[in-house]
Amino acid sequence: MQPLNIAIAGSGAIAEAHLDAYLALGDLARVTTIVSSDPERGRALAARAPGARTVTDVADVIGDPAVDAVDVCGHTLAHGPVACAALDAGKDVLIEKPPAITLEAFDRIAEAAERSGRLVMVGQTVRFQPGMDAIITAVDAGEIGEVSMVHITWYVAHVWPRAWRGWQLDEASSGGHLIHNGMHSIDLALRLLDDEPASVFTRGWKTYSPDVPTPDSFHVLIRGRRGTLAVLETSYGLRPPADPVRRIVAAGALGTLSHSTTDETELVNPTVADTPSSTVGAMTAEIRTWLLAVRGEIESPIPLAHSRIALAGAIAAQRSYDTGQPVDLEPTGPTGGAR
Repeated sequence: MQPLNIAIAGSGAIAEAHLDAYLALGDLARVTTIVSSDPERGRALAARAPGARTVTDVADVIGDPAVDAVDVCGHTLAHGPVACAALDAGKDVLIEKPPAITLEAFDRIAEAAERSGRLVMVGQTVRFQPGMDAIITAVDAGEIGEVSMVHITWYVAHVWPRAWRGWQLDEASSGGHLIHNGMHSIDLALRLLDDEPASVFTRGWKTYSPDVPTPDSFHVLIRGRRGTLAVLETSYGLRPPADPVRRIVAAGALGTLSHSTTDETELVNPTVADTPSSTVGAMTAEIRTWLLAVRGEIESPIPLAHSRIALAGAIAAQRSYDTGQPVDLEPTGPTGGAR
């Protein structure tokens, strides 16, 4: 089978990570185009993909019949318009999370997918981390029975002055930190609980980076519609560039599963600033899964109905942080769960 011709919309750090994944996947896909408003940055990325070109207008990609699929990175506010145009042109789409900052914008993407019959998958990369994938697989196999509680602790180093670009710190552009980064753990928790949020309460603090206009640390409590509970603790306040610590506990009717990156011996050495082995290769696994789904060889493991549930939870978490009050949600769809 011929490799799929891919256009990457965006040229920032995430677009570069996506390009690395395509290059690692060999014959499954070929990156033919980089779309970037910054020609110099676009050319730098395209130079790494043999034969790739750079364009500044996404319309050049949408109208190119040689492009099979579009990988939407870049600013969150641009995700919806680019995805809808690509879908209406008959191209499959991968969207970096968060797919949108409102449910209305998300629904326009879903409507375009329904209209075109093309595949859209939201890139929830954390699900593809080897450590998290092992827990998801065990839960799906019924090893701990029905899951009633998930506790995720996540410490990374990200929100520091000059570490993020302006649009990421602007709530009107990114949706806020609970949507921009909080969606990672919210999606994972709801996936494991197979539930959707009924009530969300958030507390956040500007602790380690008081000059940054967004909380660098936050707690999120999610009460699921089936009575499940998710306790999420996140801090983007550790020293750069790495030293991440991630812990997860999933409690079920038959037992408990847990994982901690602190059990990975290489992390106890403070001179090491490397990716934990339990998280290595997640982006490559995510993009490989999307490509196989586009080819029809597997079903997408992240249906749009599940992504809508996770986005609704993230939006509620941000609203709760902004108002200081718990936010109750209406049922988001007929599935009743996020698995």
